[in-house]
Amino acid sequence: MSHIKFDPIPDDSDRVRLMQDRMFVFQKFVRSKPDGYVMNANYVEYAPKTDNLEIRDDDIFIITYPRSGTTWCQEMLWCIAHNVDLEGAKETLLKRSPFWEYDALLPPGGVEVIPPEIMAMLFGNQSSDDPATFGKHIEFLQKCPSPRVIKTHLPLSLLPPKVKEKARIVYCARHPKDNVVSFYQLFKSVSSFVGTFEEFADLYVNDLMMWGPQGQHVLEHWKLRDTLPNLLFLTFEEMKSDIEGVINRVSKHLEVGLTKDQIAQLKDHLSFESMQNNPAVSFEESFSTFTSNFVHSLQNKQVQFYTKGKVGGWRSAFNPELNDAFNQYIEKYYKDTDLPYEPDDL
Repeated sequence: MSHIKFDPIPDDSDRVRLMQDRMFVFQKFVRSKPDGYVMNANYVEYAPKTDNLEIRDDDIFIITYPRSGTTWCQEMLWCIAHNVDLEGAKETLLKRSPFWEYDALLPPGGVEVIPPEIMAMLFGNQSSDDPATFGKHIEFLQKCPSPRVIKTHLPLSLLPPKVKEKARIVYCARHPKDNVVSFYQLFKSVSSFVGTFEEFADLYVNDLMMWGPQGQHVLEHWKLRDTLPNLLFLTFEEMKSDIEGVINRVSKHLEVGLTKDQIAQLKDHLSFESMQNNPAVSFEESFSTFTSNFVHSLQNKQVQFYTKGKVGGWRSAFNPELNDAFNQYIEKYYKDTDLPYEPDDL
């Protein structure tokens, strides 16, 4: 039994029913007690499997709300922890840096109901017996050699207490307005969200999006930044403005000494252009038609793992009403912080 309790989110409102109607991979949802984080209902069955997993002394966790620079940070952490081994970094990131709750994101019928074309898109010709395969990833997580760089979108409060006690943790936050635009682009493809951006954003600001509320997710870790010495708090915005400074901060946090040449190599490796064109950390494939188990309307859509990666890019996607809603969201969660997230006009 998991140390975290969840209650089903009842479909007793138009907004919840819309959420269920617009998502085809995830049909039912739960909310954690007492913190109120939203997850797909399948997570309740998966969580106990991870509660007693060994947490090693040299484990490194990258924690983010989705689309907050996760892969960027993940690649940086792996490279620093492995002495800027750029040859080793040519291996697919998923095969060298496990995703803690990956298997929990399976649809209700498990891996067997995932259309073969989707499995092929995600894994190419990978054998179904490979421990990094969807449905067997927890085995890979346990066998992954040290030092493990483990990605998760779960907040610390939903992870086993030993993570907080033993692991090195890096958290990365992102402005909610930019975050929702990027999250929508991914969710409509990989998780088959078939609603409009406005519908997605409405669920987001009303705390009904998976792994959310985003504001609470960020605040939980921001409040620990000065009291939990094994946690380093970063923002997407500072990575964009000073990646070399962030590399130095992370290296110090991980107690890894890098040479000037290694820092220069890593800075180039982590540039937006390099990350966007790196097949080991991104994918861009055409979806064929989903089977009837998924959504039949997503034909020949492009999965763009990296969006433009801009700070302030939300302005081209927002209308005045949506901007007002997000300004209220920012007031609700961020008004008493020193984070660079403030209400703003279009």
